[in-house]
Amino acid sequence: HMVLLMIAVAAAFGVATLAEAWPHRRSWPVVAGVLVLLVNGEALRAPMGYVWFDGIPAVYDVLAEDPTAVIAELPFPLPQQWFVNTPYMVNSTAHWRPLLNGYSGFRPTSYIEHYDLMRRFPSDEALVELTQRGVTHVVVHQRAMNQGGQDDRYNPFESVQSLQLLARDEDVLIYKLRGR
Repeated sequence: HMVLLMIAVAAAFGVATLAEAWPHRRSWPVVAGVLVLLVNGEALRAPMGYVWFDGIPAVYDVLAEDPTAVIAELPFPLPQQWFVNTPYMVNSTAHWRPLLNGYSGFRPTSYIEHYDLMRRFPSDEALVELTQRGVTHVVVHQRAMNQGGQDDRYNPFESVQSLQLLARDEDVLIYKLRGR
């Protein structure tokens, strides 16, 4: 930041010198405007992407009711694409509980390890490891999991005895790990 600040100060001195030496005083406001446009145009990053936000699904309120909840969200993005966790981070503002996926734009050093663990979900060893790591809830986003066109009311983990379905909406399923 200090370097950028010094560049800005040097540029200000350059513009002040240019203003004094400018032979046509009446045209100086136009020149100053062009300089402002050039500086801001150089920093422009366009087009900017936009993702529609309909709000946080109400189903997340279940997690807010449990002060001890530690959550893993599925699908768990690839380590090279950990930034795809952003919707999970936004949704976490409904409950403010820890996420195995990481949070605040920070990828914990354990992310790759957690990714490998979640790839094996819902195997018995994955469920045991999740419990050992303190995870109490698993949130599954069916559409993102690409359930092969199944009905929205489909419960992909209905036969897994260690998972208790707590809440659902048309896309999100929230499970509690039994015994936690």
